[in-house]
Formats: sequence, C-alpha cells, structure tokens
Amino acid sequence: MRNLTFLASPAITPVAASFRRSFMEKTASWSVAIEECHTRSEAAALLSAKRSHAFVVSAQFRQAVFEAGKVQGASARLAQGADILYRGGKNTLALSQYARVAIDEMERLFLPLYGAKAVVLGSGSSALDVAYECARAGVSEITLLGAEKERTRNNLLAFLEAFGKERTQIIDTEQKRVGHLSATRAYDNASFLFGTVAAASRIAAADLVFCTEDFSHAGIAFEPSHIVCDLCGESACYSDAAIAAGCDFLATSSVMTAWGAECAELLVEFGRAEL
Repeated sequence: MRNLTFLASPAITPVAASFRRSFMEKTASWSVAIEECHTRSEAAALLSAKRSHAFVVSAQFRQAVFEAGKVQGASARLAQGADILYRGGKNTLALSQYARVAIDEMERLFLPLYGAKAVVLGSGSSALDVAYECARAGVSEITLLGAEKERTRNNLLAFLEAFGKERTQIIDTEQKRVGHLSATRAYDNASFLFGTVAAASRIAAADLVFCTEDFSHAGIAFEPSHIVCDLCGESACYSDAAIAAGCDFLATSSVMTAWGAECAELLVEFGRAEL
C-alpha cells in the first residue's frame, strides 16, 4: 500500500478529514495520514525526512513543495508554489490542483465562470494559482487584493511575465471543458488588476470572490449577488459575512471533499504509469 501525508496548517486541520474521507472512498491502494504543521521550515523538514510516496499541503506550505519537486507543473511554475508532491520512478513531481478543483466545484454548483469578474483576496502563491485557473476558465477580469499594495503589484507582475513567456508552451487540455480557454487565449482574454483589501469598490463590483488569506481584521463585506469561495480554512469571518449578505458560499470543507476525490484519481493514475 502506498501512503499519502497531508501537511495541514492549524486552520486547515479541522477540515482535512473531509479530504481524507473522500480520498479513501476512491481507492483502497493508498493510506492517508494528516499531520499538523505550523511553519514552512517544519513542512520542508517533513517533506525531506518522511518516506511518504506523496504529500498534499495547505496553502502556507506551497513554496516548500515547489522547491522539493524536481519537475514542476505549469500552474505551479507560474504561481511559484504547489500543493501536491508525488515521488514516483525517477521523478519527483510538484503540481497544483486545489485551485482548479475549487473552480470546478463553483461551476458544478453554481454557473459557468466565463465572462465573470473575480476578486482574489490575497497576493501569495495560492492567490496567483487561483488567478491562473480563473483565466483558464474564461474569467474576464481578475483583481488581486492583498495586505500591501506594492507586494501585490510585484507578485502579479512576476506572474504575468512568466505567464506571457510560458503560454505557448503549456499543453492545452482546457478546451475540452465548456467555456475554458487555452493558455494563450486565457492570457489575452483576461484583464489583471491589483490593489489592497481596503478597495471595497473592487469587491462590490465582482461576481466571484476567492478568499485565499484571512483578512478578518479588514471587515470584508459581500453583496447578495456574490459567489464566495473560502479556500483558507473554516474562517468565521468569511462564512458569517457570506451568510449575512445572503450570497452563495462554497466552504473550504466542500472544496476539500472534492479535492480528495480528484487527488485520489490523479495519484492512482500516476501509480499505474509508474512515473
């Protein structure tokens, strides 16, 4: 039996069981252990020391997984972070899947995202991964709102520079998904903007809000027309605000459930291919 270790931050640990349960329902050939981590250095040490065949991690440890991979997937390279590490054959693969699963769940539960306007609360690797997957889903305007305007600007510009260079080299499978675009079309189609979480007008004008960092101190307010996706844990500030606004809300636990099933299928397929 192969083993998967989930390195979870304290905010994610309570919902990691949703991932484990759906993963185990998909395959009996893998076991899943959940291990709570508090720092990136702790996660990096566990990635190096533990003999798991694969790891998944919460957002805080994406860079550690990216650096541990010998081969990185396209979205991982663009966002400079990954949430899956697979050790198989001669390769150690670092991949991103969590944001893509969240996009799929939003489209399955609510509506196609093509032509929508999205705000991403955050400016780190997880936020950039969401921005990439939004662009591939045909979202027309993507705004990153971070704690510091200069850092958000610099991260977005670095991402766009990498996206521009790699867009013609990314293997395109997205056209098979209704409304989704090739990397080249996604790059040309989407407008990318940035600001700080204080930009309430940007949030109000959006159709979609993705929460990748906890800005509970900022008093984020949602509109009834919003579809809100919480990716950073069962944060009361987001769920309570979404309920108060009466908008559609996708909780972290729901995304975790979907991710567990998707991750199981991916790892089983990797095992068959003996990468």
